Amino acid sequence: MDPTQVVGQLVTGGDAVPTSTTDLIAKAARTMGELADKIADASADRDAIKAEMTAQAATLDELKAKHEQEKRDADIAEAKAAAKAALDFASQQRSPSKAAALGLSYGAAVRGGAYQAGTFIYNLHAAKSMDFTPEQHVVAKATLEGLGSRWSEVPEESAGVLPIGKATTGLTDATGGWILPNAIVDDLVKTGRYQSAAAKLVTARRGLAGATAVDIPFRSADATRAAVIAWGSLKTNEDLAYNGYTATLYTLAKVHDVSKQMVRKSAGAAEADVLDELARAFALGEAYYIYRGSGSSEPYGLQTAITNAPATFTSTFTAAATQAGSIISAIATAAGTLGGRNRTPTGAVVSGASLWTLASQGTDNAGFFLDVHTDPTSPTIRVFGIPVFGDNQLAGTDDLIVGEWAALKVYYGDGYRVDSTDIAGTRWDYNLVGFRGEMEMGLDARPAVYSGAFQFVADIIP
Repeated sequence: MDPTQVVGQLVTGGDAVPTSTTDLIAKAARTMGELADKIADASADRDAIKAEMTAQAATLDELKAKHEQEKRDADIAEAKAAAKAALDFASQQRSPSKAAALGLSYGAAVRGGAYQAGTFIYNLHAAKSMDFTPEQHVVAKATLEGLGSRWSEVPEESAGVLPIGKATTGLTDATGGWILPNAIVDDLVKTGRYQSAAAKLVTARRGLAGATAVDIPFRSADATRAAVIAWGSLKTNEDLAYNGYTATLYTLAKVHDVSKQMVRKSAGAAEADVLDELARAFALGEAYYIYRGSGSSEPYGLQTAITNAPATFTSTFTAAATQAGSIISAIATAAGTLGGRNRTPTGAVVSGASLWTLASQGTDNAGFFLDVHTDPTSPTIRVFGIPVFGDNQLAGTDDLIVGEWAALKVYYGDGYRVDSTDIAGTRWDYNLVGFRGEMEMGLDARPAVYSGAFQFVADIIP
Protein backbone atom coordinates (compact mmCIF):
# COMPACT_ATOMS: atom_id res chain seq x y z
CA MET A 1 0.00 0.00 0.00
CA ASP A 2 1.20 3.52 -0.81
CA PRO A 3 2.71 5.28 2.29
CA THR A 4 0.39 8.19 1.62
CA GLN A 5 -2.67 5.94 1.95
CA VAL A 6 -1.27 4.37 5.13
CA VAL A 7 -0.80 7.73 6.82
CA GLY A 8 -4.18 8.96 5.63
CA GLN A 9 -6.00 5.94 7.10
CA LEU A 10 -4.08 6.18 10.35
CA VAL A 11 -5.15 9.81 10.72
CA THR A 12 -8.78 9.44 9.67
CA GLY A 13 -9.44 5.96 11.05
CA GLY A 14 -10.81 4.97 7.65
CA ASP A 15 -13.88 7.25 8.06
CA ALA A 16 -15.10 9.65 5.40
CA VAL A 17 -14.25 13.31 6.02
CA PRO A 18 -15.09 16.51 4.12
CA THR A 19 -13.21 16.98 0.85
CA SER A 20 -11.20 19.97 2.13
CA THR A 21 -9.91 17.99 5.11
CA THR A 22 -9.18 15.00 2.92
CA ASP A 23 -7.10 17.15 0.54
CA LEU A 24 -5.07 18.58 3.40
CA ILE A 25 -4.42 15.16 4.86
CA ALA A 26 -3.37 13.80 1.46
CA LYS A 27 -0.99 16.74 0.93
CA ALA A 28 0.56 16.29 4.39
CA ALA A 29 0.87 12.54 3.80
CA ARG A 30 2.68 13.10 0.49
CA THR A 31 5.08 15.50 2.19
CA MET A 32 5.80 12.94 4.90
CA GLY A 33 6.47 10.33 2.21
CA GLU A 34 8.87 12.61 0.37
CA LEU A 35 10.75 13.41 3.59
CA ALA A 36 11.02 9.69 4.34
CA ASP A 37 12.60 9.14 0.92
CA LYS A 38 15.07 12.06 1.42
CA ILE A 39 16.33 10.88 4.80
CA ALA A 40 17.59 7.68 3.16
CA ASP A 41 19.92 9.76 0.96
CA ALA A 42 23.43 9.76 2.50
CA SER A 43 24.12 13.31 1.30
CA ALA A 44 20.96 14.75 2.84
CA ASP A 45 20.82 17.04 5.89
CA ARG A 46 19.13 14.58 8.21
CA ASP A 47 18.72 17.01 11.11
CA ALA A 48 16.86 19.47 8.90
CA ILE A 49 14.70 16.69 7.47
CA LYS A 50 13.84 15.42 10.98
CA ALA A 51 12.84 18.93 12.05
CA GLU A 52 10.61 19.25 8.99
CA MET A 53 9.06 15.83 9.67
CA THR A 54 8.32 16.90 13.27
CA ALA A 55 6.54 20.00 11.99
CA GLN A 56 4.61 17.93 9.45
CA ALA A 57 3.56 15.46 12.19
CA ALA A 58 2.14 18.37 14.19
CA THR A 59 0.14 19.36 11.13
CA LEU A 60 -1.25 15.84 10.83
CA ASP A 61 -2.26 15.89 14.52
CA GLU A 62 -4.19 19.10 13.92
CA LEU A 63 -5.89 17.59 10.88
CA LYS A 64 -6.85 14.49 12.91
CA ALA A 65 -8.45 16.63 15.63
CA LYS A 66 -10.28 18.60 12.95
CA HIS A 67 -11.53 15.35 11.39
CA GLU A 68 -12.87 14.06 14.74
CA GLN A 69 -14.73 17.33 15.38
CA GLU A 70 -16.26 17.27 11.90
CA LYS A 71 -17.35 13.65 12.47
CA ARG A 72 -19.05 14.60 15.77
CA ASP A 73 -20.81 17.51 14.09
CA ALA A 74 -22.05 15.20 11.32
CA ASP A 75 -23.41 12.66 13.86
CA ILE A 76 -25.30 15.39 15.74
CA ALA A 77 -26.78 16.75 12.53
CA GLU A 78 -27.88 13.25 11.47
CA ALA A 79 -29.56 12.62 14.85
CA LYS A 80 -31.42 15.95 14.68
CA ALA A 81 -32.62 15.16 11.16
CA ALA A 82 -33.92 11.73 12.24
CA ALA A 83 -35.76 13.24 15.23
CA LYS A 84 -37.33 15.91 13.04
CA ALA A 85 -38.47 13.29 10.53
CA ALA A 86 -40.08 11.23 13.31
CA LEU A 87 -41.89 14.28 14.72
CA ASP A 88 -43.09 15.30 11.26
CA PHE A 89 -44.48 11.79 10.67
CA ALA A 90 -46.20 11.65 14.07
CA SER A 91 -47.85 15.05 13.53
CA GLN A 92 -49.27 13.85 10.21
CA GLN A 93 -50.80 10.67 11.66
CA ARG A 94 -53.03 12.04 14.43
CA SER A 95 -53.41 15.03 16.67
CA PRO A 96 -53.02 14.61 20.45
CA SER A 97 -56.25 13.61 22.23
CA LYS A 98 -57.58 14.01 25.72
CA ALA A 99 -56.99 10.31 26.21
CA ALA A 100 -53.37 11.22 26.90
CA ALA A 101 -54.55 12.45 30.29
CA LEU A 102 -55.02 8.80 31.27
CA GLY A 103 -51.62 7.82 29.93
CA LEU A 104 -52.87 6.25 26.69
CA SER A 105 -50.17 5.83 24.05
CA TYR A 106 -50.30 5.16 20.32
CA GLY A 107 -47.53 2.62 20.81
CA ALA A 108 -45.19 2.86 17.84
CA ALA A 109 -43.14 -0.14 18.83
CA VAL A 110 -42.67 -2.94 21.33
CA ARG A 111 -40.71 -1.35 24.13
CA GLY A 112 -38.57 -3.43 26.46
CA GLY A 113 -40.03 -6.64 25.06
CA ALA A 114 -43.53 -5.82 26.44
CA TYR A 115 -46.63 -5.29 24.32
CA GLN A 116 -48.32 -1.88 24.37
CA ALA A 117 -51.83 -1.16 23.19
CA GLY A 118 -51.62 0.37 19.72
CA THR A 119 -48.44 -1.45 18.75
CA PHE A 120 -50.24 -3.89 16.50
CA ILE A 121 -52.25 -1.38 14.46
CA TYR A 122 -49.27 0.99 14.13
CA ASN A 123 -47.05 -1.72 12.67
CA LEU A 124 -49.92 -3.00 10.49
CA HIS A 125 -50.10 0.51 9.01
CA ALA A 126 -46.30 0.77 8.74
CA ALA A 127 -46.05 -2.58 6.98
CA LYS A 128 -48.07 -1.44 3.98
CA SER A 129 -48.17 2.39 3.92
CA MET A 130 -46.24 4.19 1.16
CA ASP A 131 -45.22 6.77 3.78
CA PHE A 132 -42.60 4.31 5.04
CA THR A 133 -39.37 3.12 3.45
CA PRO A 134 -38.86 -0.52 2.37
CA GLU A 135 -36.53 -1.00 5.32
CA GLN A 136 -39.25 0.23 7.71
CA HIS A 137 -41.74 -2.16 6.05
CA VAL A 138 -39.42 -5.06 6.87
CA VAL A 139 -39.10 -3.96 10.52
CA ALA A 140 -42.88 -3.54 10.84
CA LYS A 141 -43.59 -6.99 9.40
CA ALA A 142 -41.01 -8.53 11.73
CA THR A 143 -42.70 -6.79 14.69
CA LEU A 144 -46.08 -8.19 13.64
CA GLU A 145 -44.61 -11.69 13.50
CA GLY A 146 -43.08 -11.16 16.94
CA LEU A 147 -46.56 -10.32 18.26
CA GLY A 148 -47.87 -13.63 16.90
CA SER A 149 -49.49 -12.29 13.72
CA ARG A 150 -48.31 -13.68 10.40
CA TRP A 151 -48.18 -11.14 7.57
CA SER A 152 -49.86 -12.08 4.31
CA GLU A 153 -50.00 -9.98 1.15
CA VAL A 154 -52.89 -12.08 -0.23
CA PRO A 155 -56.16 -12.71 1.68
CA GLU A 156 -56.52 -16.29 2.80
CA GLU A 157 -59.74 -18.27 2.52
CA SER A 158 -60.62 -20.56 5.41
CA ALA A 159 -61.74 -24.12 4.72
CA GLY A 160 -64.41 -23.89 7.42
CA VAL A 161 -67.19 -21.46 8.20
CA LEU A 162 -66.07 -18.84 10.68
CA PRO A 163 -68.53 -17.25 13.12
CA ILE A 164 -68.17 -13.63 12.01
CA GLY A 165 -69.87 -11.13 14.32
CA LYS A 166 -71.46 -7.84 13.33
CA ALA A 167 -68.89 -5.17 12.50
CA THR A 168 -68.08 -2.78 15.36
CA THR A 169 -68.13 0.58 13.56
CA GLY A 170 -67.88 3.03 16.45
CA LEU A 171 -70.69 5.18 14.98
CA THR A 172 -72.80 4.92 18.14
CA ASP A 173 -72.06 4.37 21.83
CA ALA A 174 -73.24 0.75 21.59
CA THR A 175 -70.95 -0.05 18.64
CA GLY A 176 -67.79 1.36 20.21
CA GLY A 177 -68.37 5.07 20.76
CA TRP A 178 -67.89 4.66 24.50
CA ILE A 179 -64.19 3.87 24.03
CA LEU A 180 -63.42 6.56 21.42
CA PRO A 181 -61.43 9.34 23.14
CA ASN A 182 -63.77 12.21 22.25
CA ALA A 183 -63.60 12.93 25.97
CA ILE A 184 -61.30 11.51 28.63
CA VAL A 185 -61.89 7.75 28.52
CA ASP A 186 -61.56 5.55 31.60
CA ASP A 187 -60.86 1.82 31.49
CA LEU A 188 -63.55 -0.21 29.73
CA VAL A 189 -65.89 -1.90 32.23
CA LYS A 190 -66.67 -5.46 31.11
CA THR A 191 -68.46 -8.56 32.32
CA GLY A 192 -66.67 -10.97 34.66
CA ARG A 193 -63.79 -12.92 33.17
CA TYR A 194 -64.35 -16.66 32.93
CA GLN A 195 -61.66 -18.87 34.43
CA SER A 196 -61.65 -22.51 33.44
CA ALA A 197 -61.04 -25.07 36.19
CA ALA A 198 -60.69 -27.90 33.66
CA ALA A 199 -57.87 -26.17 31.76
CA LYS A 200 -55.87 -26.00 35.02
CA LEU A 201 -56.49 -29.62 36.00
CA VAL A 202 -56.15 -31.69 32.81
CA THR A 203 -52.93 -32.79 31.13
CA ALA A 204 -52.20 -30.61 28.09
CA ARG A 205 -50.20 -31.99 25.16
CA ARG A 206 -49.10 -29.02 23.07
CA GLY A 207 -47.16 -28.44 19.90
CA LEU A 208 -48.81 -31.10 17.72
CA ALA A 209 -48.61 -28.84 14.67
CA GLY A 210 -49.52 -30.70 11.49
CA ALA A 211 -51.28 -33.54 13.30
CA THR A 212 -54.93 -34.22 12.51
CA ALA A 213 -55.64 -36.90 15.11
CA VAL A 214 -54.13 -38.69 18.11
CA ASP A 215 -54.72 -42.38 18.93
CA ILE A 216 -55.29 -43.01 22.66
CA PRO A 217 -54.81 -46.62 23.79
CA PHE A 218 -56.08 -47.67 27.24
CA ARG A 219 -56.98 -50.69 29.35
CA SER A 220 -60.20 -50.71 31.39
CA ALA A 221 -59.67 -54.01 33.23
CA ASP A 222 -57.73 -54.03 36.51
CA ALA A 223 -54.56 -56.06 36.78
CA THR A 224 -54.78 -59.35 38.70
CA ARG A 225 -52.21 -60.36 41.25
CA ALA A 226 -49.41 -62.75 40.52
CA ALA A 227 -49.85 -66.11 42.34
CA VAL A 228 -47.39 -68.54 43.89
CA ILE A 229 -46.72 -71.42 41.49
CA ALA A 230 -44.91 -74.57 42.60
CA TRP A 231 -41.69 -75.62 40.90
CA GLY A 232 -42.29 -77.47 37.70
CA SER A 233 -45.98 -76.44 37.63
CA LEU A 234 -47.80 -74.58 34.87
CA LYS A 235 -47.51 -70.81 35.29
CA THR A 236 -50.50 -68.50 34.89
CA ASN A 237 -50.71 -67.07 31.38
CA GLU A 238 -53.14 -64.21 30.68
CA ASP A 239 -53.75 -62.37 27.43
CA LEU A 240 -53.72 -58.57 27.65
CA ALA A 241 -56.73 -56.74 26.27
CA TYR A 242 -56.34 -53.30 24.73
CA ASN A 243 -58.88 -50.62 23.92
CA GLY A 244 -58.48 -47.29 22.18
CA TYR A 245 -60.12 -44.17 20.80
CA THR A 246 -58.95 -41.41 18.49
CA ALA A 247 -58.98 -37.71 19.38
CA THR A 248 -59.49 -35.62 16.25
CA LEU A 249 -57.97 -32.13 16.25
CA TYR A 250 -60.60 -29.53 15.40
CA THR A 251 -60.16 -25.83 14.69
CA LEU A 252 -61.79 -23.29 16.99
CA ALA A 253 -62.21 -19.92 15.27
CA LYS A 254 -63.85 -16.54 15.73
CA VAL A 255 -63.65 -13.16 13.93
CA HIS A 256 -64.34 -9.60 15.08
CA ASP A 257 -64.53 -6.71 12.57
CA VAL A 258 -63.69 -3.18 13.70
CA SER A 259 -63.73 0.03 11.66
CA LYS A 260 -60.34 1.54 10.87
CA GLN A 261 -61.48 4.92 12.13
CA MET A 262 -62.31 3.43 15.51
CA VAL A 263 -58.99 1.59 15.67
CA ARG A 264 -56.98 4.69 14.83
CA LYS A 265 -58.81 7.14 17.06
CA SER A 266 -59.13 4.96 20.16
CA ALA A 267 -55.40 5.21 20.95
CA GLY A 268 -55.05 1.43 21.16
CA ALA A 269 -58.19 0.84 23.27
CA ALA A 270 -60.20 -0.77 20.44
CA GLU A 271 -57.39 -3.14 19.49
CA ALA A 272 -56.79 -4.11 23.13
CA ASP A 273 -60.50 -4.75 23.65
CA VAL A 274 -60.84 -6.94 20.55
CA LEU A 275 -57.83 -9.05 21.55
CA ASP A 276 -59.22 -9.40 25.07
CA GLU A 277 -62.64 -10.46 23.77
CA LEU A 278 -61.06 -13.08 21.54
CA ALA A 279 -59.07 -14.45 24.48
CA ARG A 280 -62.27 -14.69 26.57
CA ALA A 281 -64.12 -16.41 23.73
CA PHE A 282 -61.43 -19.06 23.30
CA ALA A 283 -61.27 -19.74 27.05
CA LEU A 284 -65.02 -20.38 27.00
CA GLY A 285 -64.84 -22.51 23.86
CA GLU A 286 -61.96 -24.61 25.16
CA ALA A 287 -63.73 -25.37 28.46
CA TYR A 288 -67.07 -26.04 26.76
CA TYR A 289 -65.61 -28.80 24.60
CA ILE A 290 -63.60 -30.29 27.47
CA TYR A 291 -66.82 -30.74 29.45
CA ARG A 292 -69.61 -30.97 26.90
CA GLY A 293 -68.21 -31.78 23.46
CA SER A 294 -70.66 -34.14 21.76
CA GLY A 295 -68.06 -36.18 19.89
CA SER A 296 -69.98 -35.66 16.65
CA SER A 297 -67.85 -33.32 14.47
CA GLU A 298 -66.36 -31.89 17.68
CA PRO A 299 -64.28 -33.15 20.64
CA TYR A 300 -65.71 -35.89 22.85
CA GLY A 301 -66.16 -34.17 26.22
CA LEU A 302 -65.91 -35.42 29.79
CA GLN A 303 -69.60 -35.21 30.70
CA THR A 304 -70.59 -36.79 27.40
CA ALA A 305 -68.28 -39.72 28.17
CA ILE A 306 -69.69 -40.06 31.71
CA THR A 307 -73.27 -40.04 30.39
CA ASN A 308 -72.46 -42.93 28.06
CA ALA A 309 -70.37 -44.85 30.62
CA PRO A 310 -71.56 -47.77 32.75
CA ALA A 311 -73.71 -46.90 35.77
CA THR A 312 -70.84 -47.65 38.16
CA PHE A 313 -69.21 -44.35 37.19
CA THR A 314 -72.12 -42.41 38.74
CA SER A 315 -72.55 -42.36 42.54
CA THR A 316 -76.03 -42.58 44.07
CA PHE A 317 -76.67 -39.62 46.35
CA THR A 318 -79.62 -37.98 48.08
CA ALA A 319 -79.14 -34.30 48.85
CA ALA A 320 -80.57 -33.00 52.11
CA ALA A 321 -80.14 -30.16 54.60
CA THR A 322 -78.05 -32.41 56.81
CA GLN A 323 -74.39 -33.27 57.04
CA ALA A 324 -75.03 -36.68 55.46
CA GLY A 325 -76.86 -34.99 52.58
CA SER A 326 -74.37 -32.12 52.10
CA ILE A 327 -72.00 -31.55 49.20
CA ILE A 328 -69.17 -32.52 51.54
CA SER A 329 -70.69 -35.98 51.85
CA ALA A 330 -71.17 -36.21 48.07
CA ILE A 331 -67.48 -35.44 47.49
CA ALA A 332 -66.44 -38.02 50.07
CA THR A 333 -68.73 -40.63 48.47
CA ALA A 334 -67.23 -40.08 45.00
CA ALA A 335 -63.66 -39.95 46.36
CA GLY A 336 -64.23 -43.25 48.14
CA THR A 337 -65.34 -44.89 44.91
CA LEU A 338 -62.21 -43.61 43.16
CA GLY A 339 -60.08 -44.92 46.01
CA GLY A 340 -61.57 -48.36 45.44
CA ARG A 341 -60.19 -48.19 41.90
CA ASN A 342 -56.71 -47.18 43.10
CA ARG A 343 -57.30 -43.67 41.84
CA THR A 344 -56.27 -40.55 43.78
CA PRO A 345 -58.70 -37.61 43.38
CA THR A 346 -56.88 -34.39 42.52
CA GLY A 347 -59.88 -32.09 42.27
CA ALA A 348 -63.65 -31.73 42.47
CA VAL A 349 -65.60 -29.46 40.12
CA VAL A 350 -69.07 -27.96 40.70
CA SER A 351 -70.85 -24.93 39.24
CA GLY A 352 -69.85 -21.47 40.43
CA ALA A 353 -73.00 -21.09 42.52
CA SER A 354 -72.73 -24.60 44.02
CA LEU A 355 -69.20 -23.81 45.22
CA TRP A 356 -70.59 -21.17 47.58
CA THR A 357 -73.51 -23.37 48.52
CA LEU A 358 -70.88 -25.86 49.69
CA ALA A 359 -69.12 -23.17 51.73
CA SER A 360 -72.35 -22.04 53.43
CA GLN A 361 -73.99 -25.40 54.19
CA GLY A 362 -74.64 -26.12 57.86
CA THR A 363 -77.32 -26.42 60.55
CA ASP A 364 -78.49 -24.25 63.41
CA ASN A 365 -77.00 -26.64 65.94
CA ALA A 366 -73.71 -27.55 64.21
CA GLY A 367 -73.04 -24.27 62.42
CA PHE A 368 -71.15 -24.29 59.11
CA PHE A 369 -69.88 -27.71 58.07
CA LEU A 370 -66.69 -26.10 56.72
CA ASP A 371 -64.31 -23.62 58.32
CA VAL A 372 -65.35 -20.40 56.62
CA HIS A 373 -62.35 -18.46 57.96
CA THR A 374 -60.19 -19.29 54.95
CA ASP A 375 -57.00 -17.45 54.11
CA PRO A 376 -58.04 -14.57 51.77
CA THR A 377 -54.76 -14.92 49.86
CA SER A 378 -55.60 -18.58 49.11
CA PRO A 379 -59.40 -18.91 48.95
CA THR A 380 -59.49 -22.44 47.48
CA ILE A 381 -61.99 -24.59 49.36
CA ARG A 382 -60.71 -28.06 50.30
CA VAL A 383 -62.73 -31.05 51.40
CA PHE A 384 -60.60 -33.79 52.98
CA GLY A 385 -57.64 -32.20 51.21
CA ILE A 386 -59.35 -32.28 47.79
CA PRO A 387 -59.46 -28.81 46.17
CA VAL A 388 -62.94 -27.85 44.97
CA PHE A 389 -63.36 -25.57 41.93
CA GLY A 390 -66.35 -23.71 40.59
CA ASP A 391 -66.78 -23.81 36.81
CA ASN A 392 -69.84 -22.46 35.04
CA GLN A 393 -69.15 -24.45 31.88
CA LEU A 394 -70.22 -27.58 33.73
CA ALA A 395 -73.48 -28.69 32.13
CA GLY A 396 -75.53 -29.15 35.32
CA THR A 397 -75.83 -26.41 37.94
CA ASP A 398 -76.10 -29.05 40.70
CA ASP A 399 -73.70 -31.69 39.35
CA LEU A 400 -70.36 -32.79 40.77
CA ILE A 401 -67.33 -34.41 39.11
CA VAL A 402 -64.49 -35.79 41.24
CA GLY A 403 -61.49 -37.23 39.45
CA GLU A 404 -57.82 -37.86 38.92
CA TRP A 405 -57.72 -35.08 36.35
CA ALA A 406 -54.22 -35.71 34.98
CA ALA A 407 -55.61 -38.84 33.30
CA LEU A 408 -57.67 -36.62 30.98
CA LYS A 409 -55.47 -35.40 28.12
CA VAL A 410 -56.24 -32.48 25.81
CA TYR A 411 -54.21 -32.19 22.61
CA TYR A 412 -53.31 -28.88 20.96
CA GLY A 413 -52.00 -28.38 17.42
CA ASP A 414 -50.96 -24.93 16.31
CA GLY A 415 -51.21 -22.69 19.37
CA TYR A 416 -53.74 -19.92 19.85
CA ARG A 417 -53.00 -17.07 17.45
CA VAL A 418 -54.60 -13.93 16.04
CA ASP A 419 -54.33 -12.82 12.41
CA SER A 420 -55.61 -9.56 10.99
CA THR A 421 -56.55 -8.22 7.57
CA ASP A 422 -58.23 -5.18 6.06
CA ILE A 423 -58.57 -6.54 2.51
CA ALA A 424 -60.17 -10.00 2.77
CA GLY A 425 -63.83 -10.15 1.76
CA THR A 426 -65.42 -6.70 1.58
CA ARG A 427 -63.34 -5.14 4.36
CA TRP A 428 -61.48 -2.82 1.99
CA ASP A 429 -64.77 -1.39 0.68
CA TYR A 430 -66.18 -0.95 4.18
CA ASN A 431 -62.91 0.29 5.73
CA LEU A 432 -62.79 -2.47 8.33
CA VAL A 433 -60.05 -4.42 10.07
CA GLY A 434 -60.80 -8.07 10.79
CA PHE A 435 -59.21 -9.83 13.76
CA ARG A 436 -59.37 -13.63 13.47
CA GLY A 437 -58.51 -15.95 16.34
CA GLU A 438 -57.81 -19.64 15.74
CA MET A 439 -56.68 -22.66 17.74
CA GLU A 440 -56.54 -26.42 17.16
CA MET A 441 -57.57 -28.77 19.95
CA GLY A 442 -58.51 -32.45 20.22
CA LEU A 443 -60.04 -34.49 23.03
CA ASP A 444 -61.66 -37.84 23.66
CA ALA A 445 -62.50 -38.26 27.33
CA ARG A 446 -63.62 -41.89 27.07
CA PRO A 447 -60.21 -43.49 27.78
CA ALA A 448 -59.84 -41.49 31.03
CA VAL A 449 -63.45 -42.16 32.09
CA TYR A 450 -63.58 -45.85 31.15
CA SER A 451 -60.28 -46.52 32.91
CA GLY A 452 -61.88 -45.29 36.15
CA ALA A 453 -60.32 -41.85 36.63
CA PHE A 454 -63.63 -39.97 37.22
CA GLN A 455 -66.77 -40.30 39.32
CA PHE A 456 -69.96 -38.31 38.75
CA VAL A 457 -72.63 -37.27 41.27
CA ALA A 458 -75.93 -35.66 40.21
CA ASP A 459 -78.37 -33.49 42.18
CA ILE A 460 -76.03 -32.35 44.97
CA ILE A 461 -78.22 -29.38 45.99
CA PRO A 462 -81.15 -30.22 48.34
